[in-house]
Amino acid sequence: MRTIRHPHPYFLFVFFGVLLCSVAMPAATTIVATPSSFTLNYTKGGTLPISKVTIAPAGTTSSIYFTVNPATLPPWLQVDKTNGTAATSAPVVLTFSPSLVAANSPAGTYTNAVEVDSTGLTPIQINVTMIVTNAAPSITATLTVSPTNWTPGSTLPAGVLTVKSSGDPLYFTATATPSWITLSATSDVAYSWGTNIAVTFTPSIFDNPVVNSTLSGTVTVKAGTTTISNPVSITIGQPVATISAISPKQLPQVIPGSSVRTIAVQGTNFANGMTVKLGGATGPPVTYNCGTFTTGTTDAWCLQSSSQFFLRLSTATLAGAAATGNQIVLYLSAGASGQVVIPVVTTPIVYAVTDAASFAQPASGQFLNVAAYEMLSIFGDNLGTPAAPVSFTNNRLPNFLTDSSSNQLRVHFTDSTGNALVADSDAYILLWTPTQINVLAPSNLPPANGGQELKATVWVGGASSSSIQADATNTFNVVGASPALLTLGGVQAVAVNADNSINSSANPARFGSTVVLYLSGMGDPQGGSAFAGNSGPLVSGFAGCATPASFLAAATISHATWVSFDGAVVDSSILGQYALPPCFDPSTVAVKIGNVILSNVVAYAGFTADSIAGLYQMNVAIPLSSNASLSGLTPAAAAVSTAYPIQVSIGGAASQTGINIYLAK
Repeated sequence: MRTIRHPHPYFLFVFFGVLLCSVAMPAATTIVATPSSFTLNYTKGGTLPISKVTIAPAGTTSSIYFTVNPATLPPWLQVDKTNGTAATSAPVVLTFSPSLVAANSPAGTYTNAVEVDSTGLTPIQINVTMIVTNAAPSITATLTVSPTNWTPGSTLPAGVLTVKSSGDPLYFTATATPSWITLSATSDVAYSWGTNIAVTFTPSIFDNPVVNSTLSGTVTVKAGTTTISNPVSITIGQPVATISAISPKQLPQVIPGSSVRTIAVQGTNFANGMTVKLGGATGPPVTYNCGTFTTGTTDAWCLQSSSQFFLRLSTATLAGAAATGNQIVLYLSAGASGQVVIPVVTTPIVYAVTDAASFAQPASGQFLNVAAYEMLSIFGDNLGTPAAPVSFTNNRLPNFLTDSSSNQLRVHFTDSTGNALVADSDAYILLWTPTQINVLAPSNLPPANGGQELKATVWVGGASSSSIQADATNTFNVVGASPALLTLGGVQAVAVNADNSINSSANPARFGSTVVLYLSGMGDPQGGSAFAGNSGPLVSGFAGCATPASFLAAATISHATWVSFDGAVVDSSILGQYALPPCFDPSTVAVKIGNVILSNVVAYAGFTADSIAGLYQMNVAIPLSSNASLSGLTPAAAAVSTAYPIQVSIGGAASQTGINIYLAK
């Protein structure tokens, strides 16, 4: 039998004591964060990232109270809770995300350890990493235009285009359509605070705007793949139009049934589509019609610019003025300056006075220059109708006519104060119709004295065209000469070639030949000799011309009552074989052909024999094409017919431009 040995009592005590201690002593309590580290990836301008961390105790079934140490929480990080009571069975979830500071922080990587504390326990750390990146910048473009409702006459609209980047600077381009929209720059760099580009509009686009219409366009901005279109819309409002002047100042009451009369209206703020009425504010509107303005027979108006339009009035409208006090009220807007009264009369009206050869009118505000014996054309209405056509009596034109009612028709000249001239104040008449009169200016004009020395009035019986205010229809400057070439159609000079044929493109004069030009307005031809015309020998040179005085002396033998030869025929039979008509010293007359001024080429310049005193001729010896004086002629002389501008001058006064003569080798 085996013997069993029992352990020593002390050994048993130690063994069971250690075993007892191992079972009865609890584990240590700690704070656990799950996860214990995390990373936030934040793109500026995007959705905020979040990370959730669970806080719970370990080593106990009891709850613990914890806090997030604020000193360890960086400015760029925020958490939804900074304390709480957590248990293993009821953990606390903390939510971390970037703070507002992060949105303004530079791009980069940020790290920090956030400490969680609990009394009596060892603090733990949560390691946080935040990676900040900049979002791809975007662009915005805003166009501001003022005013968007523009009224003619007000300050023109203008605008500003503002382009902004949401982040980093961004290059962009800008374009505008249509072409009347102008940008101060077509490319630039947009910053977060904005880049401005001035937007302007071509002024001419507002010259003839249509009221109530809209000027539309687009300003386009491009940056990368982004395109932004900004519309431009400017509405034209009803203008406050004003009238400053009308021309002519009055109109006839009676005109032929199929005709019209047109006046030019000057002022401000005129626009297509504006209100134009006849008869005041309550009168009927006038139709806008430029398409058939020159051919139509009804009332219409046509805009020329923001400062002028034409008004066409019909026969019926003018005749109807008899029932409205012999006037028509043109109305554009309220107020005195927005309307004007147009007198409608039966007395003579003069619209314009010109030289009868050039038909050129003086510039606005200026007065026509008039020389002795000049042929003048007077244009107007209500000028009367002669009972018989103009005819000569005893080699002289009439200085008055009569109508069917025995009313005298005449054009009366005076000095600036209304005094009669020394002789022949009533002009001698070349032509008289109800709308045009051609007369000869008297030779006994007042002395020149700075301008406006001469006045003229058309008389039809006891009715006159007189006006209190001096203007270009009744007041003139007295000058020594105001030459004008007679033309065919306003372009081709009336010129006779050496073979007595009419100069034309098909019938040019030859270089080296003499041509005869015909003119008006050369003035008083005093270059002759008082002895010319006697029975003695011909005086040499141009002195062989008679003077007006010597011619008159010879003429009064047959016409004893003449005190001048105004309106008379320059009768070559009176001059006799030893004299030429009154003329000028040829050296005082210059001729310009093309771009060359020729000297010593005038053989004769003076009255035309056996025509009226007032029609001048000039005999011009054109040099050979090989002559040195024509070496610089442009275009160069050619065998084919070539048009050359021609101009004559005397006493510092030149004839009208734009007149041609045809020459060939």
